[in-house]
Amino acid sequence: MANAYTWAAMDRVVAELNIVQKKRRLPFALAGDSAGSIFGMLSIFGPVFLLFLDQLGLDKKRIGLLLSLFPFCGLMAPLIGPWLSRVGLKRTFLTFWTLRKLAILSLVLTPWVVKGWGSAGAFGFVATAVLVFALCRAVGETALYPWSQEFVPASYRGRFAAMDNILIALFSGIATFAAARIIGANPDLWRFSIVFAIAFVFGMICVVAYSFLPGGAPQPPDGQRENLSITAALRDPAFMRYMAGLGLVLLGAGIGTTFVPLFMTERLALTASQVLMLQTISLLSGLISSFGWGWASDRYGSKPIFIVGLLLASIYPLGLLMMPRAQAGTLPLATALTVLVGIMSPGWTIGSSRYLFVSMVPAKRKTSYLSLYYAWIGLVGGVGPLIAGQIIDLGPTLRRTAGGIILDAYAWTFIIHIVLVGAGVWLFRRLSDSGSMAPMQFVGLFLRGNPISAVTSMISHSRARGEKARILTTESLAYSRSPLTVDQLLGALDDPSYNVRFEAIVAMARTRPDDRLTDALIAVLLGPEADLSVAAALALGRIGDARAIEPLRQTLLSEFPMLAARSARSLGLLGDQQVAPLLLARFRDELNLGMRVAYASALGALRVRAALLEIMVFFRQVQGQRQRWELALAIAQMAGDHAGFVQLWRQWRSEPHATISEALSAVARRCPHDPQGIATAIDLESCAAAAAEEDWPRVAKLLVPIINQPSMKTAEGSPAFIILRECQDRLSETAVRDEYILLAVYMMDVDSTQKSTSPNRVAKGI
Repeated sequence: MANAYTWAAMDRVVAELNIVQKKRRLPFALAGDSAGSIFGMLSIFGPVFLLFLDQLGLDKKRIGLLLSLFPFCGLMAPLIGPWLSRVGLKRTFLTFWTLRKLAILSLVLTPWVVKGWGSAGAFGFVATAVLVFALCRAVGETALYPWSQEFVPASYRGRFAAMDNILIALFSGIATFAAARIIGANPDLWRFSIVFAIAFVFGMICVVAYSFLPGGAPQPPDGQRENLSITAALRDPAFMRYMAGLGLVLLGAGIGTTFVPLFMTERLALTASQVLMLQTISLLSGLISSFGWGWASDRYGSKPIFIVGLLLASIYPLGLLMMPRAQAGTLPLATALTVLVGIMSPGWTIGSSRYLFVSMVPAKRKTSYLSLYYAWIGLVGGVGPLIAGQIIDLGPTLRRTAGGIILDAYAWTFIIHIVLVGAGVWLFRRLSDSGSMAPMQFVGLFLRGNPISAVTSMISHSRARGEKARILTTESLAYSRSPLTVDQLLGALDDPSYNVRFEAIVAMARTRPDDRLTDALIAVLLGPEADLSVAAALALGRIGDARAIEPLRQTLLSEFPMLAARSARSLGLLGDQQVAPLLLARFRDELNLGMRVAYASALGALRVRAALLEIMVFFRQVQGQRQRWELALAIAQMAGDHAGFVQLWRQWRSEPHATISEALSAVARRCPHDPQGIATAIDLESCAAAAAEEDWPRVAKLLVPIINQPSMKTAEGSPAFIILRECQDRLSETAVRDEYILLAVYMMDVDSTQKSTSPNRVAKGI
């Protein structure tokens, strides 16, 4: 009675835990899985057990038969699932998880069994222990799968799976390394008995840790038929498609990887100790990438993660297929392949697990769905080793050579593995996963920009606490120009600090364009913070997404002058010709000088030549130097390509006399070789000489008649004609502005080279 009361009380308590409280209990799951990974590596699920069976002298068929007992026992899951739910998932798991540890402990007696009853008796003894273990495992895992959906919150599953995978890999690697040292290069059954005894201890630690986890309370028999019946799962087309793809992948893995340790010892001439060390390396390699895979699955969705991870992990059978046999460099090559695949494999493990529990299995029907799932993976998982054992036992009859590659029995298992995985991926691609991106789109995240810089800046940004640190790290997010940083930038846009939000907008303008960033900037543009709207208008103009045109047209009519001015400039950058009439009207009606400059700049960017005369008149009135140069640029844009004007202006700032002199000489060299052209060239050289002497009044005086000369004539009414005539009038005045000299020289060059293949020749000539 006391025991029954304890179980019932515990079930009531853990059933009432909320998500936060469940997350606090997850360390017990991590501890249990860590201890369980040591148990698995030292007993059934690592290379230790396969080497143990080989040490007993069993042939490949009997080894395949024993290995198939584990998954085949899972076929009873749909039958026992309803019973387990009524008894209680947690108490069932703990009970049968304890019993399976006792089954492994019995293997410690194997040396005495061999001594007393021989190899035949030992096989019967080991087979019985394995069968008991497999049955207990099947019952325990049938309870564990739906139970784990309760105690692991869906929003945390990817990160939990990543951390779980890291710890499992770490402790599995340590366990395998320890086993290699215990077994040594010349193993015997007594050494394996020591390993099994150690495994039992860690197995019991696993059971104790799991006893502290919440959930798994008994379900009443009435009103639960919908949850316990597998009919709904069988009628779910998406779930069945997932199961079909999973079956192909697991069948391929069972055929292609079951006998890899024996392939390495028999074909690659590696020792048992070296094989165990490779297993350790594979597990520890997963530490590098597990957290990244888990983080990516929570952020980008499960589907792209497990498909990409599966494809990358398929490098393993392909690499083994092409591995040179029993040569001096085999171990380093096998090590490199093991490290590579160890990094890639967690993507499949973490992504597929998250997809199953979050996207495939309804919480109200978890028992029926997961019972069917467990039975199915048991079936295909059991068939794989049997087929592999049959293929390998065919031995020499399958041996071929193609292109220098030895196609023996092991090689055929690798080929089958690759083909079945490819078929599974084809089925997985047809699955839907709301919120997930396409697999190739996910791969593209790492092919654009600098992913290493992106990850570094993301880590720094996540650790930043003070405002200054957040500003600096937000700025750094843009430098990688990687789509990986999009979520961090979006998060920074919601920062409580205005300065961080402003920096996020600037960073968005600097990084690679992204639809989500554009949408966020449009929201800020139309939002209540006018100063941030100005920054968003600037960013949208720089990004160049046409979707920003309509929102910018709205803010062009804003009552805030700075926002309207910035919107006008951005519309000019975006090339919105439809807004030109409105810009011209506002330019004509506007009284504010700064606003008129902004409208004129936008009209220049759009090359609205109807506004040229009015802008030239406005240009005369403006006194501010920076505003005059902005208007000069807008005027130059009216004539076409303005890159030469910018280059001329840059050089003029540092060496005005040399810049104008060399530019005039360049124009003189392009004059026609007729009497009029030669005369113009002479006048231009005289003007260039005056510029070299910094005699600017003389330069202005000489330019006036040069513009009138027949060889410099331009088409009447053209932008060049209008600009040169305005420059001629202004150069005739007493006080000559530098902008007119530069504009006149630039326009003469544009006119003289309009038929040239290089429209920027003035930039090159100086």
